[in-house]
Amino acid sequence: MAAIQVAKLAGAEIFATVGGDHKVEYLMRKFGIPQSHIFKSRDDSFYDGVMRETKGRGVDVVLNSLSGDLLHASWRCVAPFGILVEIGKRDHMENGKLDLGPFLANRTYSCFDGKEFSLQRPEVMGRLLEKYLGLYELGILGAMPEVRNFDVKEVEQAFRWHQDGQHIGKAVDAPFVDMTWAQWNAATRPKIDGAWNLHTALIDQKLDFFFLASSVVTTTHSPGQGNYCAANTYLEALCQYRQGLGLPASVLGICPIRGAGFVASSARAQRNMKAQGLYSLNEQAYLDFVEHSLLSNTCRAVIAPESSSQSFSSWKNESHVVMGLRSELDLQDPNNKTNWRRDRRMGSYHNVRNNTVKELSLDANELKMFLDRAAQEGEALLLSQEGAHFLAAEIGRKVYNIMLRPEGETANVSASPAELGVDSLMATELRRWFRQAFGLKISVLQILSAESLEQLGRTVGAGSLRVRRRKSE
Repeated sequence: MAAIQVAKLAGAEIFATVGGDHKVEYLMRKFGIPQSHIFKSRDDSFYDGVMRETKGRGVDVVLNSLSGDLLHASWRCVAPFGILVEIGKRDHMENGKLDLGPFLANRTYSCFDGKEFSLQRPEVMGRLLEKYLGLYELGILGAMPEVRNFDVKEVEQAFRWHQDGQHIGKAVDAPFVDMTWAQWNAATRPKIDGAWNLHTALIDQKLDFFFLASSVVTTTHSPGQGNYCAANTYLEALCQYRQGLGLPASVLGICPIRGAGFVASSARAQRNMKAQGLYSLNEQAYLDFVEHSLLSNTCRAVIAPESSSQSFSSWKNESHVVMGLRSELDLQDPNNKTNWRRDRRMGSYHNVRNNTVKELSLDANELKMFLDRAAQEGEALLLSQEGAHFLAAEIGRKVYNIMLRPEGETANVSASPAELGVDSLMATELRRWFRQAFGLKISVLQILSAESLEQLGRTVGAGSLRVRRRKSE
């Protein structure tokens, strides 16, 4: 709707797509757009409508947020010498494909991310904001016409309302302190009563599995979702209760799914999610987790050990799996910003010193010892074949750590980062590690274009030497 106001200001002829009949009426009443210029966005029929109304020419500018086949239909609506401005992200994040044929008629495809634009070109964004705020103060541009408020108890309804595409305007979720007891019950009772009713109805049945779908928010404690978190925590408790009765049960803490839902459409939500040590997974990974959860249904009661000498495994519940948790820093590191690192269920990672932890400490000590040697020997070590091979092995270990590969696996140092499966996101994490461990700035392009880990190791060695020389000057 903001784009419609700007387009009207520019004197453009406007064509719009909507998801429901009530939006057709709204655009006609609010903005005076003819009904013949408003088409459905749920299928590609809008292409025929645009071509009909423009006599086969198409339009000069398309502002698109549709994905998949509908993106391609929008692309076909662009007239010769026209441009499509992409404000969606789904196809980009999933490495989608685009028909190159339309480019032959001097068409342009462009992606716009307002957040990144403001970070990379703040002066330009500042001028644009000043311009449009001035137009707003003059009454030429207006605010969002409709805002709908939801109580926190209605968070599920809010997301469904937003995802269904029936909304006009913005949705606003409320804090826990404003929630009444009735509101709390309205959100929690369906999950609690539904799960318990299934439990009691099937308690005498011989089941192969009893699968409960929970959420990762029970571990990450996302603000504003207290009732949703509580309902899912009940499901996790019910899983252990059933196992205590000798009945099969498993529960899966589901994380955001890449390319689907609210998080997939919000770059800000994705950044905040990663800062909390929470990652999205694709649909296939989700299905793999569901399969694993079904196969992990157990009837074994989870009993705490009577003494500290008993096996730690007695405290574990292998039928409760949480998706999408990963911390790049040690959980005891004061710089670690993940809120779930203080969760009591993470106690084993803080207190247990098993062989894996010792091996990781040994690896860290080996790198520290190498850097200490480099401080003494300088060029002789950093530029040697021994130094390059050691650094290559450390880089490979870090790559496999990022990929969550099993401990003990070693990377082939003759392989390139690309051959090992390093993508731009992993390269960004490697770049951060190079800066933290070596004080070295290496670009993502340098990482991805390296012929092998050994070559990258030599680059790191030479760069580290330059850093040390600058510090000594």
